[in-house]
Amino acid sequence: MQIVMDEMLRKLRIALDEQLGDDVDSDFTESFEAELRQALWVACMQLLSELPEDRLLPTTLTDGGLSIHVTRSDGTGMVSLPPDFLRLVRFKLRSWSRGVVELTDARSEKGLMQGSRWTRGTPQKPVCMLGVSSGGFRMMEYYTAGRYSEDAGEVGFDHRVEVLSYVGKPSVSESALEVALTADCEPYILYRAAGIVMEGKQNSVLADRFYKLSVIG
Repeated sequence: MQIVMDEMLRKLRIALDEQLGDDVDSDFTESFEAELRQALWVACMQLLSELPEDRLLPTTLTDGGLSIHVTRSDGTGMVSLPPDFLRLVRFKLRSWSRGVVELTDARSEKGLMQGSRWTRGTPQKPVCMLGVSSGGFRMMEYYTAGRYSEDAGEVGFDHRVEVLSYVGKPSVSESALEVALTADCEPYILYRAAGIVMEGKQNSVLADRFYKLSVIG
């Protein structure tokens, strides 16, 4: 969804005016517009992380779209994440029976289990975690690719990527905001941004009111 910044700022001011019952500008500093712009960006970031998949517009990559793909002889591997990566929607190797839709915390019990070949993820129950390559690139580690047998009887692992679907961070310019949300999410963005502004002004009552309006029931 592309948001025209001037129009969105106007709608945000109206939403705030309706609750405050007065001209917003009279109660805020000259830097108010900058605060509104920042609030809109933060609101988009929060909603991209929270909303269900049917409200997202993910980017989808296949094996050929990955800049780095490291495969290991034990069946584990790493794929590079795009610079704008924010949230995983789905990752699947061709050799897996199902995809992964959320990343495992490396510090959790399940994450620590990936260090052992006996307790790590399998093609039937795969696991993915965030990681960093030796070159400092942001990567996603996966456990474990499925096996295959060649005609000669040699056994190997099939690391081919079927799909990497993710939600990227919003892109902002002076005139527009590009966000991977469906068009019907605009009201939620406005209310969340208004809540952020009110929280910054230490008006917890109004902030809570706006936050409740920004949540899909």
